[in-house]
Amino acid sequence: MASIDKNDNTMVILPAFPLGGSRTIPEEDDAEDRLVRSRERNREHARKTRLRKKAQLQGLQSRVKELQAEGQVLRQSVEQCSIASILLGLSSGDQSALSADIADLDSADRKDDKSVSILDAIRGK
Repeated sequence: MASIDKNDNTMVILPAFPLGGSRTIPEEDDAEDRLVRSRERNREHARKTRLRKKAQLQGLQSRVKELQAEGQVLRQSVEQCSIASILLGLSSGDQSALSADIADLDSADRKDDKSVSILDAIRGK
């Protein structure tokens, strides 16, 4: 590196790296500072990643609850349609369709108290 002395207009050539050793204290401080900054960036990135993962998990859990509630509503709707079909079969006197509807409702995985009481009433229990 070269510099010009303003007082006597002479050029002084300075070495590009310090003499007397491969590292000086300021360079070691710079390396330590870089390491500290790097570790801090890594910590901050890890913290943000954990927060994103937590938010994503909460969103998925919320979606599961919504879908479970929707599934319950749909199951109830299917059961109500089956009951309505049975009642229509009773009123019209079509015994073959009525028997199939009763078998379908009876084999349903989940029945509420209302459908069980309707089935019992139809069977004459």
